[in-house]
Amino acid sequence: MSEFDQLSNVKGTAFTHQCYTQPYPAITPTRPELAQTVKVIVITGVTREIGQKVVINSITPIEFYAQDVLYCRKLSSDPRDEGTGLRNFIRTGQPRCHCAHWPLNAAGNKAFQEITAELGVPQVLINNAGVAGPVKPNLKASVEEWWNTLVVNVKAIFTVTKAFVKETGATPAKQTTIISITSMPSQGVPPVLGPYSTSNAAVNKFTAYLNSEYPNINSFVLDPGVVRTDTTLDVPYLMPYANDSPLLPGGTAVWLSSGDKKYLSGRYIMSSWNVKEIEARKGETHECNLLTFALKGEFGLGNIKVD
Repeated sequence: MSEFDQLSNVKGTAFTHQCYTQPYPAITPTRPELAQTVKVIVITGVTREIGQKVVINSITPIEFYAQDVLYCRKLSSDPRDEGTGLRNFIRTGQPRCHCAHWPLNAAGNKAFQEITAELGVPQVLINNAGVAGPVKPNLKASVEEWWNTLVVNVKAIFTVTKAFVKETGATPAKQTTIISITSMPSQGVPPVLGPYSTSNAAVNKFTAYLNSEYPNINSFVLDPGVVRTDTTLDVPYLMPYANDSPLLPGGTAVWLSSGDKKYLSGRYIMSSWNVKEIEARKGETHECNLLTFALKGEFGLGNIKVD
């Protein structure tokens, strides 16, 4: 019997020869070429309880090297969490917090109008908010809990992105980036993660459309790997693979929002991949349409008869 390999998920999804589970020099946010010091960055998915540790940790590399970072979170049922306008919880020029119920279009528009008025037009949006949803076979879930997963994971990303682009415009004067967090389950059919997998697949497709319809904005889906969070605790079979540092997707997000990454726009990126190797395969990625989703098979064969 072969020995269990805790890194088999990383190796099985490797696009580069060198892969990582921990931060590495090329994505260190203190590198001059990765500086975010003149950008307004909006990140959704920061909760009061910090229930999803990956959200807090994955943005840490950005928060210390950005001029203005806005943490955006959903309103909870606790009325003490309600708020209008921006709430400064650290001194000016440091991270700020804004509460909004993102699935509501009006809330998204209002939030981004206030962001622009207070800080200027944002240049980076990181759609980090999301839920795992019911961890059970699809039809064992109630209609409400199944559908709510798509409301949070898909509708909220749509409304936030729509409000963001309304402020930036279709042809921003400065480099503008949208990064939406996706996951490995969007690539296959993992057990008991039906609505989560389905919603992530929808985000992948939505991002491809963003790239097509807004070519002057860089749009990516970023897979953070398997990070030990409350979500992975709910899925026992994922725990042996939860070896990825939450700082890894944070650094990769910084890299994606820096420099010319147009060749990756509309595509799926995993945090474990070596960014130097990704850059080296720029031409191949474009010519062969790599890192995109499509139906597998051989199509358009010769000598086809159609009745």
